[in-house]
Amino acid sequence: MIRQFLTGLLAMAMICIALPLGAATITSHIKGVTYEDKEWAPVELQTFMTKLADTTVKYHAKREKQSPMYGLIYEYALIKPDGDVLWKEGVGLDTMHDGAWFGNALAAAYRTTQDKHFLDLLNEYTLRYYPNVLNNSDKYFVLGLKDGEAWKDDYKDVPIPAQHSDALVSKGICPYWWADGDAVAIEANSKPLIGYKSGKYTSLHMADDLAVMLGMTATLTQRDDVKLALKHLALSDRQAYGGEGYSPGVNRVAQSIIGYDEEIKAKWGPLRFPPPAKVKDPEKPPFSRGYMYDALIRNLNRGPADLDGTTWRYYHGVLSQHVKPLDDEFAKQVIANVYGQIVWNQLWYGKSPRQPGSNKFDIAGMATGEKYKAYFADVPNYIQGSRGGPMIIWNAAIGLQLLKAFPAAWELYRDQYCPNDVPVEIRWTSPVVDGSADAQGYGKPITIADGVTVRLASSLDTLYLLLDRAAGTAVSMEIFGLADAKQPGAKVNLAADGTLTATGRDDAALLNEVKSSKQGARELVEIALPYTVVKEQQPWANACDDARLSLRGVNGQVTNLIFLSSPSTVETILRKECIEGLRFWEFILSDWGFIPSGFYPERGKNGIWNGFSDTGGYAHLINATAAYSQYLQGKNDWELYNNVRAK
Repeated sequence: MIRQFLTGLLAMAMICIALPLGAATITSHIKGVTYEDKEWAPVELQTFMTKLADTTVKYHAKREKQSPMYGLIYEYALIKPDGDVLWKEGVGLDTMHDGAWFGNALAAAYRTTQDKHFLDLLNEYTLRYYPNVLNNSDKYFVLGLKDGEAWKDDYKDVPIPAQHSDALVSKGICPYWWADGDAVAIEANSKPLIGYKSGKYTSLHMADDLAVMLGMTATLTQRDDVKLALKHLALSDRQAYGGEGYSPGVNRVAQSIIGYDEEIKAKWGPLRFPPPAKVKDPEKPPFSRGYMYDALIRNLNRGPADLDGTTWRYYHGVLSQHVKPLDDEFAKQVIANVYGQIVWNQLWYGKSPRQPGSNKFDIAGMATGEKYKAYFADVPNYIQGSRGGPMIIWNAAIGLQLLKAFPAAWELYRDQYCPNDVPVEIRWTSPVVDGSADAQGYGKPITIADGVTVRLASSLDTLYLLLDRAAGTAVSMEIFGLADAKQPGAKVNLAADGTLTATGRDDAALLNEVKSSKQGARELVEIALPYTVVKEQQPWANACDDARLSLRGVNGQVTNLIFLSSPSTVETILRKECIEGLRFWEFILSDWGFIPSGFYPERGKNGIWNGFSDTGGYAHLINATAAYSQYLQGKNDWELYNNVRAK
């Protein structure tokens, strides 16, 4: 049983590492989806970007020019069987940031291709709508109203400042939603939306997305009204945010674009960056070790389904690079977050191959401590979505650019903070447990007793140990969940006759596999010990990139271990995400006719989440396609930001 279990893990790893060697056909676990696994050409990517952009406008854009809402890109479009469209918005969701994502994607597409079509769409819709809202919100919205007070049955009854002379107003406010009856609430049995969100009018999440879009498009277009909208956003009345506080990111973007502005400085203070870190404590690096590390090693019971935070971090760096140039630490953070997200998703799939470019539905996070609360094997028809997956592709393409531009970045933490630790390489393939040393994988020998050494290797979900002992020598060791023997892990005892006993915390027996081979008076013993994150395993420890575990042998010596994938492995997996992920969505758009918000794998095309087309999905896919096209052409997104201006 154990051998079958570990063989399944190995098969999963071998499937996942394969890169296209021609035009192989991939059959997805999403019912009815097949696509050619072949590299893209820039011209194909431009065609795909254009189709994505045009489909978004076709289904989501409000085009009544007499309306103050002209240019609005609705979040959800319900595509009816007869082809008609019904717009739907969420009363409790900041739905209008979807249009900001779309505008930012159009700017990226133009910088990548110089195709004026993308610039025309940007100016006609996104940059007509948002500057109007943000520069005139003091004419459209009354602040201080209780939740629901600005939602009416007739548009003429919607409260506006002109009818409330003593009303609190502010420029720079973009509410959760604003509608004249063309859209209905997404909540069941809801009436048409007329008016705007009040109470908690907007969110910092939307403000961050708007700031990034305005910053990126202001630089591209050099439009004064766009810069003014960014300033108003930064100065907007905080009452509209319902006590959420403030976003330093909005300040950073505003000051980076507008410069030394007295009004912004008075509200926010000057723009500051932390000084370079001087302390080299390996447990206190000046950057996070990634989402997966936080979940599986720090045991934080949370996990995002998206990479919003990583995306904001990247854009904030790009927008302020004239003050603080991009560096190795910046690149490391972005790469670690996106690569970790891919690995983290694959661990959720367990022995099943994951569809690149796909992720759990919308904003559904992966609840986890050391283990997932539920695995793909438990819920194989768990609803998938078009937001988190395409965002992973986008960040993967940016990660490829950063990996090439900053070649020392990926190994930064290991080399600078942990030079005395013994490296353990994490691979997507596994050693064959046969009692012999594979050609690659195992690290340098560690002496754990007189005449006894151990070498270590790791796959995504299993630790491998290769013991070299005198035949018939009993050996024991402890493996700890943190460096310096600070967290209990596993006790491994190998009897003289080769019997292995492995126990985790609370002395629970651990899944393992062992095989030995004699070479004269010596004996090699190979052990596989799945990590805690594996569904069937008892708790002991996890490992992931930049995790530090430790080992203590019979001799009492504690050796610290540092786990890290090779840069070539990271590049391979990021490329796979881009190639297969974009091919997957190319098929979806062509065969299904739009980018759905969600779908059920076992139902495929018939499992589209209520027929909803999703602006966020198109936007992230356009960004992903643009960034991968840049990579293939040897260009960097952050340099195009500096050099390309609208013509």
